[in-house]
Amino acid sequence: MTVRLRRLTGTKKQFMQTLYEALKALKIPTADGALTPLRTNGAPILRFRPDGTFRILFLPDSHYDSTLKKEAAATVQCLRELLDEAKPDLLILGGDNVRDRKIRSYCDLLRPVLERELPWTMVFGNHDEGENEGTKETTLAFLQTLPGCLAYDADPALTGCTNHVLPVYDRTGSVPLRALWMLDTGNHCAGGYDGVRRDQLRWFIDANMALTAALGGETIPGYAFQHMIPQEPTKRVFLKARSRKRFMVNYEDGTASARMMNFFRLNGLIFEHAGASSPNHGEWAILANGGVNAMLVGHDHNNCFSVTTGGMTLLQCPGYSWCVYGHDLIRGARTLTLKEDPAAKDTERMIFTYDLARKPDSRLPEMTGTSRNAFLRQKRLSSALFAAARALSAPSEAAQRKKRQT
Repeated sequence: MTVRLRRLTGTKKQFMQTLYEALKALKIPTADGALTPLRTNGAPILRFRPDGTFRILFLPDSHYDSTLKKEAAATVQCLRELLDEAKPDLLILGGDNVRDRKIRSYCDLLRPVLERELPWTMVFGNHDEGENEGTKETTLAFLQTLPGCLAYDADPALTGCTNHVLPVYDRTGSVPLRALWMLDTGNHCAGGYDGVRRDQLRWFIDANMALTAALGGETIPGYAFQHMIPQEPTKRVFLKARSRKRFMVNYEDGTASARMMNFFRLNGLIFEHAGASSPNHGEWAILANGGVNAMLVGHDHNNCFSVTTGGMTLLQCPGYSWCVYGHDLIRGARTLTLKEDPAAKDTERMIFTYDLARKPDSRLPEMTGTSRNAFLRQKRLSSALFAAARALSAPSEAAQRKKRQT
């Protein structure tokens, strides 16, 4: 994406003032740090590195529980080794973060992050309220006192908490080149799992339009991060439901999806049915039309796949924690590398714990009680299954690419 200042009337200084006012009105952090409520903990503004890259580590489903001594220690060690491997510029907790009813457990979980003075933000998941002390709002207020926290609530009147956007600026800190959208998908509703509601989508539309107007009509490419998966990618990778029956997953809007996956549309591995949001207010189409390239979600600890539909890509991230159930063949975290050069493509990759554990200095084998040979067997089987999934989905992906080109 290239920002063309020549489209605007006036000088570059006037352009920057217009942009600053738009960001300030939306309570978005600006490069000069003028928004003191978001800067009291010394958190830095996000910008591309001198080499023109910006790397994000997305970690959903920590489910940190300090009462599980061994598992909690292994989870923190895994986070430490993930940070060493990924070397991210930003960490995003993807919901279901802490569930031992101790708000200060966030300090234990985030110790490797705080030690590195790394910027971080987060969204809440369906286990983050009701299973912890206080409310989401009091949890956020506490987290904002920790070093490096960039999380905030853009509008407390919106459904949920921590709905916010973080711009990633160019290396000079002058012009935002990406928008990172955090959305709260709630807890549960009458039809099952909750999702993003209409007022949150209206906020996204308004905020996105304001940023676009400030940049002279240039839409900022974005990425969305939330806990629950929407229905559209779920229906893409599972067989179409012919009716609402017991062996189907029925949604609040009257639609359904079968429990059998479609192997020819699946790039990755699925070991449980996707726990998609039951309500559907058009989030997928609205975000895709608003310039969002991909959405990263968690919630389903045993799934690791990607799928493109309706002009946007879904990146399903598995669990990495040992404090909760997970599948050893896909346990890990996903990274997203953004490129400042408009001619270069943003990239993503999975970091699996079996690769971390096989390094000579890894402490995961001793802390999890799993031998390095066992981790090697996990890698071999996982690699074979991923290769088979790619082979099955290749014709469908090729057809999708051809359709987008036409």
